[in-house]
Amino acid sequence: MDKKLSEKLFLSLWMVDFDYISTRHLLAGSLFPSAASLANITMDRYIKTYLWSIERNDLVERIKGWGGNESHNVFRMVNLYEEEFNDSLNLSEQEKNTLKDIYMCYCFRYIDVMYIKKGMCKIFKNYMYTIDKVCHFFREKIKLIPPHQGNTIIDILFENNSQKVASLNTGNINPREVLLADNLYFRIQDKSH
Repeated sequence: MDKKLSEKLFLSLWMVDFDYISTRHLLAGSLFPSAASLANITMDRYIKTYLWSIERNDLVERIKGWGGNESHNVFRMVNLYEEEFNDSLNLSEQEKNTLKDIYMCYCFRYIDVMYIKKGMCKIFKNYMYTIDKVCHFFREKIKLIPPHQGNTIIDILFENNSQKVASLNTGNINPREVLLADNLYFRIQDKSH
């Protein structure tokens, strides 16, 4: 990997890691519609960042070619990944339905979609486990090189260096606590995070 690609991935991870922590915070606070929309964006960005990291821009372009909201359909992206790489996230039917529900909430950010669908989007606090699973699956596959390696938001939070954590300037929340709370996938003993 060259430094230019590593920098692009690093910048993407910097933003997506914050989105991921924000998603967890919103969901823990029962701000479900906002959490669902941001969760979809976060998973979408982790998947696309991973594809960039392995220089599969062709797949990113194929996804973009789905057009509109469909180009952000995480369930569909996961299926594409599994078909292209003969690798599975091992999602249960419930987890697949969770991704579909989250995507519907993402689509509902437009009043027109709400009006046309005349339905409801649903999200529950326990959806966080599926969000964690998908985010971790793709994020752990993204490798950086120095000077970016080990310097992403999640790296800083795992290191637990109080000076570095304070430099994130997160206000009244502790992003490390938000990241680790009931998280089965991103864990302290997980060195690959």
